[in-house]
Amino acid sequence: MLQDIFGLPTVYQGKVGDGPEPQMAVAQPYIGQDDSDPPTLADVSAFMQAYGFTKIPPHVLAVPEVADVTWYHQSDGILVTDAHARNFRKDLDGVIIPIDLVVTLIPKGGS
Repeated sequence: MLQDIFGLPTVYQGKVGDGPEPQMAVAQPYIGQDDSDPPTLADVSAFMQAYGFTKIPPHVLAVPEVADVTWYHQSDGILVTDAHARNFRKDLDGVIIPIDLVVTLIPKGGS
């Protein structure tokens, strides 16, 4: 889904674990980064806004841990969370790239 939304080639590799919280395994291309200039939350905010996402107000979220890292794209019904700076890379040209976001489709009228 990251490929469809942000253009990052992402290939589903399979499911990891059969317990109550299985995870997806995906493959993405390696992104070289200058570790002395990592992405910041301000970078993430600018990136998400450039893609048409709006930050969800903290008071409407039930999980405090995602209060500052949850975004919604109203017209497409796309909810993105876990948008911490650590889940983005800034490539060697300074381009911000998402690598580990949680994406959910919310049907219009859904809650």
